[in-house]
Amino acid sequence: MPLLDAALVTQDTVLCASGDDGSICSTVRTVQDGLVPAADLQLDAAGLPAFLHQHPDAILVDVREAYEHAACAGTVFEGCAVHSVPLSRLAGQVAAWLQQPQRPLVFFCRSGNRSARASACLRRLGHAAAWQLNGGMAMAEATRHPLAIAA
Repeated sequence: MPLLDAALVTQDTVLCASGDDGSICSTVRTVQDGLVPAADLQLDAAGLPAFLHQHPDAILVDVREAYEHAACAGTVFEGCAVHSVPLSRLAGQVAAWLQQPQRPLVFFCRSGNRSARASACLRRLGHAAAWQLNGGMAMAEATRHPLAIAA
């Protein structure tokens, strides 16, 4: 089994193992027309509950590493399941998410850096509803928002 299953290298490039011999392939696909500016697809912690109420089909995606996700208390926030998909494994989910480009994805991490990369990658690949939690868990904790406790 290869050491690297899939990894996001840049916002435009996803690497994945191509065979049992350990060889690696890369994929670059960018959609420019119709992209919403990144700043318009950011949520703050205080606005997240209302967003989830308006979009009950949204998927919350924790892109922190598995050990970071496991250290937290909850896997549900505002009735929405939290899915753990580390940024290093994002490529393994991209195809499934691209089949539903209008279903909102909300990425979050500790500080907002990894979630920004994940949401930008999905938008560039054509997913029109990829959001990020602005400032990540650190901002939620600073404002004592319940997401910091739940996730």
